[in-house]
Amino acid sequence: MKYFNVTIREKPDGMSLTRDNYITVNKNSSFRKGIVYTDDFCKQHTIDCLYNFDKNINFFNSLSNEQFEKELEDFLDHYPEFKEIKDLNLVNKKEGYYLLVLRKYKQVYIGTSKDIKQRIMSHWSKTKEFDRLIFGRKDNSKLSIDSFRAFDTTEIFVATGSKFTLEDEYVQYFDDNYLINRTAGGKLEKGLQEAVSKGKIRDLNLKQEPYKNNNKHKLSSDDSLEQRQSETVQKDNTEELNFKRISFSRKLMNKIRNYFKI
Repeated sequence: MKYFNVTIREKPDGMSLTRDNYITVNKNSSFRKGIVYTDDFCKQHTIDCLYNFDKNINFFNSLSNEQFEKELEDFLDHYPEFKEIKDLNLVNKKEGYYLLVLRKYKQVYIGTSKDIKQRIMSHWSKTKEFDRLIFGRKDNSKLSIDSFRAFDTTEIFVATGSKFTLEDEYVQYFDDNYLINRTAGGKLEKGLQEAVSKGKIRDLNLKQEPYKNNNKHKLSSDDSLEQRQSETVQKDNTEELNFKRISFSRKLMNKIRNYFKI
């Protein structure tokens, strides 16, 4: 099967995300080799994951199509280095940044890689680990980009060039209501612990009103990609968000340590 002019393997349970194909139960821990989960854990975790899935779908349905289009248009106007491609072979073994549009869900994902083609195809072919479906709590975890299927990606934009240095700037620019990224951008030197500490969560119990990020990084139209690579990456400066991020990451890490006795 061809999609974006590359051959992808057709999955027997569908090429788009559904509630039925969202979970693949695996009793083996992805955090520590040799740990096997109990049947009771798997049963409860499946219930929690489906609860979180439903919460996320309701959240997506509450979002504004018009506002999503404005956010995407604003981002592409502000960062003209992002160009739409319809053939992934054009970025084979090329490094840089990519933006995946999941129009049905009114979400985008921003990533970076030394091989953009392979990274995007990896997103499409992966099955998210059972014990990593929830990142945070069941009422605030975003769905992982690796849970979506190939056909959920409707458009692809890329900016070739050096990787990592600008990813966080791009991530912070986008209204988080329409951003599926689970962590801040940039290279994670400390692995899982750093990913957790930089985690992005959303309150799925509340209907989210679209908002505009007043702290977006402002650049003049003649600022080049090279100039921005040397600038300081914009950081979250909202105390409430920082408090929530630190609080949930500490709790999650404590649970992991206690469960695995590490």
